[in-house]
Amino acid sequence: MMEREQAPTRTARRHLQPFEDAGVHLMPGRRVDARRRRADGVLEVVLDDGTALAANVIVVLLGATPRVDLAARAGR
Repeated sequence: MMEREQAPTRTARRHLQPFEDAGVHLMPGRRVDARRRRADGVLEVVLDDGTALAANVIVVLLGATPRVDLAARAGR
């Protein structure tokens, strides 16, 4: 789940397209609030918007926003 602010759209598309081509359902901007195992044994995650998803495999992608303040001060 990649947030749009964390990667330029063209770069994100280039990296995410192979996953979509392979049938992976991507949900940019969503966060996982909880994960649980249902009574029938199926793994389920609940997203920040309340959506519950059952899956065999769950992959969560993390992003980071660079801190450029130190580099900016060093370049003075």
